Amino acid sequence: DESRSGWLVRTWQTDEGLPDNRIANVMQAADGYVWVATFGGLMRFDGVRFEERSTFHITKQPNQNVRGLLQDHRGRMWLAMDLDMVICVDGSEATMFDISEGVVNPALRAMAEDGEGAIWIVRRNTISRILNGKVERFGESAGLPPGEHAWVAADTGGTLWFARGPNVGKFQNGRFVTVLKLDAANVSLAPSQDGGLWIVTPSQLMKFSEGSPPREVARMPPRSTVRAILEDREGAVWIGTSASGLFRWSSHGLEAVDVPRPQITALAQDREGNLWVGTDGGGLYRVRPRAIGYIGKESGLPPEAVKTVCQDSDGCLWAVLQYGALARESGGRWHVMAAADGWPGGNAVCVSPDRNGGVWVGMRDRGLFRWRGGKTDVWGPENGFDIRSVRSLLSASNKDVWIVTDWPNRLRLFREGRLFDLKVPRNMQAMIALAEGPDGTIWAGVSNGQLFRVHGLEMVREAGAEPEHPCYVKSLHAMEDGSLWIGYEGAGLGRWWKGRYACMSDSQGLYDHHISQIRSDGSGRLWMTGNRGLFYAQVEELTKALDGETNRIHCVFFGRGEGLPNLQPMWQFSPTDWRTKDGRLLFAVGNGLLEVCPDAIRENPVAPFVTVEGVRVDERIVAKRNSGFALDPRDDGAVPDLRALAAPLALPPDYDKIEIDYTALSFSSPENVRFRHRMKGFDRAWVEAGTRRDAVYSRLPAGRYLFELAACNESGVWAESDVRIPIKVKPFLWQTWWAHLLIWAGALFLVAGVVAAVLRRRHQMRMQTILRRQAVDLERTRIARDMHDQLGSGLTKAGMITEALRRETGAGSSAHPSLQMLRETLDHLTVTMDELVWAVNARHDTLDGLASYVIRFTQEFLAGTSISCVLDVPADLPAVTVSAPVRHNLFLAFEEALSNAARHAQATEVKVKMTYGERQLVLEVADNGCGFDVERVRAGAHGLENMRNRLITLGGRCEFETSAGHGTRVRFDILLEQ
Repeated sequence: DESRSGWLVRTWQTDEGLPDNRIANVMQAADGYVWVATFGGLMRFDGVRFEERSTFHITKQPNQNVRGLLQDHRGRMWLAMDLDMVICVDGSEATMFDISEGVVNPALRAMAEDGEGAIWIVRRNTISRILNGKVERFGESAGLPPGEHAWVAADTGGTLWFARGPNVGKFQNGRFVTVLKLDAANVSLAPSQDGGLWIVTPSQLMKFSEGSPPREVARMPPRSTVRAILEDREGAVWIGTSASGLFRWSSHGLEAVDVPRPQITALAQDREGNLWVGTDGGGLYRVRPRAIGYIGKESGLPPEAVKTVCQDSDGCLWAVLQYGALARESGGRWHVMAAADGWPGGNAVCVSPDRNGGVWVGMRDRGLFRWRGGKTDVWGPENGFDIRSVRSLLSASNKDVWIVTDWPNRLRLFREGRLFDLKVPRNMQAMIALAEGPDGTIWAGVSNGQLFRVHGLEMVREAGAEPEHPCYVKSLHAMEDGSLWIGYEGAGLGRWWKGRYACMSDSQGLYDHHISQIRSDGSGRLWMTGNRGLFYAQVEELTKALDGETNRIHCVFFGRGEGLPNLQPMWQFSPTDWRTKDGRLLFAVGNGLLEVCPDAIRENPVAPFVTVEGVRVDERIVAKRNSGFALDPRDDGAVPDLRALAAPLALPPDYDKIEIDYTALSFSSPENVRFRHRMKGFDRAWVEAGTRRDAVYSRLPAGRYLFELAACNESGVWAESDVRIPIKVKPFLWQTWWAHLLIWAGALFLVAGVVAAVLRRRHQMRMQTILRRQAVDLERTRIARDMHDQLGSGLTKAGMITEALRRETGAGSSAHPSLQMLRETLDHLTVTMDELVWAVNARHDTLDGLASYVIRFTQEFLAGTSISCVLDVPADLPAVTVSAPVRHNLFLAFEEALSNAARHAQATEVKVKMTYGERQLVLEVADNGCGFDVERVRAGAHGLENMRNRLITLGGRCEFETSAGHGTRVRFDILLEQ
């Protein structure tokens, strides 16, 4: 069972995209891709997808399968084909070389580049060189010794070494010089980092440095035929054989690396340290040190699910299996406990260490057992203890044993042989998860998400330490800093620390929101299992996210790529996870017992190589990477190369969607590569794309954009974002600048026309209003003139007649009173007519006209009285129009106020004041008379009411200030129109 091997092997075959499981060669090129030569075609691999790269458009011949791959120091790719052809691919150029002459057997054995840049090709026992565009074949005339099975390799100094038959030598001054002769004929060579050579024969691995005899470092298995040899970056030597499998030599000796198929054809190492192995029929393998695996039947553990697991004080591991058996590990071997071991058997459910040695075992129907030193003690119904079905156990640091039982659901304390019941809240839900904090606090989680703390012999609920919606607490884990981590069924991961609760789910980057098991490895990582498998996150990242300092975390997932398919964790019992004394983590799972060696987890410092592979608009490719590369598929039209865009990608305005396909070349754990992208000019922030390898945008508005891409590997190492694709979305016709200019110009002309029309209409209306006003004013002036001329002359004539009658009758005549009354009436009519003429005449529609008339009227009105008059009227009033109705009503109100002061106030002085400012006209009449009580005269004072009504009609105010014995002030306040 390779699951317990020290090496993890990941396999890719035709089901994963390979065209053929027979691999001829494999190589990681400078562009970061892994190139795989198969018998079904040449493939380019990014860790997730295989893409075929055909040579038919170059050779124009069928069946040109690639047998060898090499990239020289100039970055050119050399492809050794069957049918004796070599292709050199230099960017968009491809050159073919024919090496068929003199070849008896075309099987490729080795390729190498020497210090001069020459490419050497070995096809069974013939050696050819391509230098400066010329092909040269070497034979015995060039010093090449006779023999079969030739090989070449260039050392770190660029010297070409060869092997042919039992002879090993170097190419020097245009000739092959034999340096040593071995006992074996089938010899393989590989360069060593220290400048020497590794030599492999069917029976030996030797280290050779020029000037010293070869030194044997390991014995090979009998009849090992070497097909590939490689020294990795750590100095270990990998040897692939044609039928004996894969071997690795290091300072610890030679070991066989278990791979599914022993026919090895090619070896290569990528920049992340992974070893790539090509096989004859088994597909492509990726080999790296194993850090995670199942403990299986090879160690004696039965192949069934494990319910719970723990380690006792002696360092032995214990597990309760799916069907109730109890198993123990000692010395690396597992053993199912039986009667001979002092175990009575029965249906075990959970196991926990006894602090005094041995283990406590919870039984489904027989209570609590303790196994110690080959003897089992029982506490259950059979010896009078009220304890039957045990589901979970926790052995506390003070040697207390905490027990979760079914039927009924309760937490019980077993201390020094006595059983104690805890006081629990009414209707408390079922509990499974238990944990002990660093201060000895016992914690329990229940099925509705609530968290309880044991206080004395009472369970106390921690208010606020629960998710928003009720869900099962599946696991608890207490850290040394006092924080308690809580795994929920469907609500993610919670933390209770220093009285504060926080929770996070997959929306913040948590790999799974069903958390079944939680365990810290002591190195800053929190390991968790869920419905989707095993993963870990850095505690520091989790803490920052839960504290609100960041909004996303990075989780590393271990699944099929690590040989862990269909991992289903256990959680119905406790404890289901454990950290051993030597730092290993154990998880009870449906496939058995999962073992994690955190110290073997290698942090990958190599940032992924990020690249955009293609851009599609409405399913049509508009640009792609390496579109000019000679091995890329041919296009009928010119498709821009994304590596060197001369101008932004221009998109039509009526497209539906743009799709940008990208990838990141990281091969250690491609499933854990995370991406983020941003379309500057559209996206406000980076878009977290997770593991998606494409970005889709629908109908970007017209404008210029810049697409940026970044990715990080499984260790959270981000690649600097050097992928920037400028994009320009063309506008519709009506969105172009000149269309906008025309639209704005048209709008401007339209607005100008409308404004001109409105102004012209307003001007016409104003002119019509002025003309009508002029006509009215003319008519008013005519009426005033006619009234003055006709009525005035009539009244004057009537007065003259009255005066003549008075003289005829004589002063003492009895008709004198009537004539006197007639005379007064005629005088009053004359004054009234004068007022009407003044009011009607349009020439007086000014503020100055109003002021002049007020002054003249006041002087004339008080002329025959003993009342002195004080006039306070500005001499330079502005040219403000006062309409006839305003003048008339204001004057009548003024006349009423002046008349009251003269007739009723008993005043000796009347003051008339007029002010004007900011359209506000104020006219005041004040006397020093006797005054009056406003409340007493209001009901019958028609004069006061008339004055108010006239001002209200004009939109103004009439105010009175008076009191008995203190005079009266009447104020008229009106707002004039402009």
